[in-house]
Amino acid sequence: MNILVTGGAGFIGFHVAKRLLSDGHRVTILDNLSNFNSRELKLARLAELGIDTARISPGIHLQGPGDLVFIQQDILDRDGLKQVWQAGPVDCVIHLAAVTGLAPSREQPVFFAENNIQGTVNLLDASRLHGVRHFLFTSSACVHGCHAHAPQREEDDVDRPMSIYAMTKRAAELACYSYAYTYRLPVTIMRIFTAFGPWGRPDSQPMTIARDIIEGKPISICNNGYLIRDFTYVDDIVAGVAIALTTPPIASRCNAAYALYNVGRGKPIPYRTFIQAIETALGKGATIVEDPASPELQGESIESYADTSRLEANLAYSLVWDYEESVPLFVDWFRQHYNKTFRY
Repeated sequence: MNILVTGGAGFIGFHVAKRLLSDGHRVTILDNLSNFNSRELKLARLAELGIDTARISPGIHLQGPGDLVFIQQDILDRDGLKQVWQAGPVDCVIHLAAVTGLAPSREQPVFFAENNIQGTVNLLDASRLHGVRHFLFTSSACVHGCHAHAPQREEDDVDRPMSIYAMTKRAAELACYSYAYTYRLPVTIMRIFTAFGPWGRPDSQPMTIARDIIEGKPISICNNGYLIRDFTYVDDIVAGVAIALTTPPIASRCNAAYALYNVGRGKPIPYRTFIQAIETALGKGATIVEDPASPELQGESIESYADTSRLEANLAYSLVWDYEESVPLFVDWFRQHYNKTFRY
């Protein structure tokens, strides 16, 4: 298939593109390479895929190895998106391009809304106009809000987002459903729960934990250290995306061609336990500072982990990596790339 991966220079996008190429697909990566979340790290990921980053120029279709093409393109530029489709067929879109983070979204709400909502609508509209067979959108567990009861389920009420970032992701989900219903564009949404692994974002929790342990900095944990997360290894997320991609939903007379899945470990992991796993893999202890502040004031859940029964029932897929096995793999990569990752 001809697959367009937006945000393909980002953490999950990089891994998705790598998997799709290994599966024999023709992949076009679209990324604006903004300085949000480190342009240098995005270029390093592209170089890992074999892209000659010195030749990157806005709007230029840069051929990589095999069936890989990279285009520096902003999804807010609708004329630029038209040119992407004019260059060749697109069978499926995997939309990962987004600006992320709870704190940054409080500081730049309009910027987040433009990129995460309008950018998604632009891609949905281009997809329906050009006959895309399947549109796959990656959303976030944060749409559940800080008052949601764990494990979080797809059918939970998610219409009271507790952060600007969560609001933009929920609005994008609604846009996806509307396009699926109105235009019969097959759409799959995958809500990602706390992804980690090699080439992760420098500001992500696993990366900052490893960095702070290495540098001897204290790690502050709010809610007096009680936090539950669903730390999910990136290979499991990518495998879920790959199988969902080949299983587009089918519309009935009254229902949209639409599917929604949680993608997470489905097992509660105390934040302290995850830190201990990184300590063990690094062979160095962490300095923990327990903060009484509630994460709910920042728009975060105290307990966040996924009910994955729908993913398992509908796609016959179960995530396989436990954190005890995957954390050492992440730490091995971190040791090799520490200076490069955190000196950008």
